[in-house]
Amino acid sequence: MKYIVKTFQGLEEVLEAELHSLGITETEKLNRSVLFEASFEEMMRANLCLRTGLRIYQPLFSFEFKDEEQMYKMLKSFSWDKYIGLEQTFAIENVVVTKQVKNSHFISLKAKDAIADYFFAKFKKRPSVDVRWPDIRIQVYISKTHNCVVSIDTTGEPLYKRGYKKRQTEASMNECLAAGLILMTGWKGERDFYDMMAGSGTLTAEALMIASNYPVNIHREKWPFFNLEGFDMAEFKKLQKEVMEKVITPDIDFYINEKSSEAFDIAKMNLFDMKINSSRLQFSRDNFFEITPQTKGILVLNPPYDERLEILEVELFYKDIGDMLKRHYTGFDVWIISSNKPAMKKIGLKSSVRFQLVNSNLDCEFCKYEMY
Repeated sequence: MKYIVKTFQGLEEVLEAELHSLGITETEKLNRSVLFEASFEEMMRANLCLRTGLRIYQPLFSFEFKDEEQMYKMLKSFSWDKYIGLEQTFAIENVVVTKQVKNSHFISLKAKDAIADYFFAKFKKRPSVDVRWPDIRIQVYISKTHNCVVSIDTTGEPLYKRGYKKRQTEASMNECLAAGLILMTGWKGERDFYDMMAGSGTLTAEALMIASNYPVNIHREKWPFFNLEGFDMAEFKKLQKEVMEKVITPDIDFYINEKSSEAFDIAKMNLFDMKINSSRLQFSRDNFFEITPQTKGILVLNPPYDERLEILEVELFYKDIGDMLKRHYTGFDVWIISSNKPAMKKIGLKSSVRFQLVNSNLDCEFCKYEMY
């Protein structure tokens, strides 16, 4: 079957590489997503293990959208009883990009009516709608070019909701983006990891799971694919056991620093809430500019961009970062993400690699500095 997994802009290549590492080789990069062919078991594995995926959809059919009435007729003519049982509940999610549609909520209502009317015409009975916890969630996606794709959501809650981040700081980084940044560096746990402006600890949490080969969503108890034809609980339990048998304990240290006492406490609680070996976590609550690293390794920095978290003299702040790196981080690979391009230039170092990404609707650069 074909599936589409959504991701953030700029992470498509990383996500495709993740799919390949899971043994899923038939892939095609799209905008903010990757199309792939897989078995039901491989789809479940992807949901359990993908670090940079947001949701996995199974496309059912597509057509050129003309208007709401035409869409209603197309949906009503589809054989929905192959996917939804009369005793099951369903809900509609819409993603409407085209400006041709003035009221996206009306799209959901028409789609719901079409599915309900299909069942009533065939069985004189309709499945119920449950907006909050449906058995089957249907997505209606209408693109800028009026292509309408109707899909089943196999994921439910977005995959970035790993369960460990019960608390977060104001400008906390999304888990999928954090994992993507680390995967972009090529680091897999062979060197000590430094997170010196840690915020709520997301970068360290994702790095710890990458180095441990830990499946990020192994502890989720309920999945929408439980309700799809082809699901077998015994096979799912076998898959869970298989992926957990590949977990290792990395022989490295993780250095986590955050000078804000509130953020420091949040990071510590989040990291200790993870169901994973955290004995090699080294915490400090100091000013970045007053710390001398104890070992060589990789440093990933997510400094304030002067957007949601304002700082005084932001360009001077970035210049001080560059001076600090030159003095104390010889032998490190340093990676910095920021949306503040003028400030990034003040670092005063030539980047060897540069990626374009989006973080919370901010266009960012993720740059590598090799410190010789």
